Amino acid sequence: MTPESPGDIQLNDLFFEIMTLKQAGYCCSQIVMKLALRELDRDNPELVRAMAGLCYGAGSPEGTCGVLTAATCALALSLGDSEIPAATLPSRLSELADWFKEQGEGTYGGTRCGEILDASPNQRACGQLLAATVTHLRTRLATTGGDA
Repeated sequence: MTPESPGDIQLNDLFFEIMTLKQAGYCCSQIVMKLALRELDRDNPELVRAMAGLCYGAGSPEGTCGVLTAATCALALSLGDSEIPAATLPSRLSELADWFKEQGEGTYGGTRCGEILDASPNQRACGQLLAATVTHLRTRLATTGGDA
């Protein structure tokens, strides 16, 4: 779901879910995790609360976008029930990071929070990138079955 330009908004059910959560006070990384947990049929309010630490580039415009860092956390969560990372995690994280880099640099000005906000001060790009990442993550979660 790559928009034609950073100014275009794809109005669909996912975008409305994101906007509803944003209006409720959740930040980008919390929204990613909340939607991922729903996809995994789990509930973990403490984890969602902890994801606030990743928002806004973990508090720095030079930090990596919280959408990516939360998506990596959600992917790791989906890969098994052990506290020890799954053997497949490094390759899955690499694929996600490569995809996000392509999206971020190609359409949104970069992968750091400040770069994205510079390209889109009204934060439209944030919602678009969040929706694209959640869609991509849902595909990854569906193909792993949540445990591979």
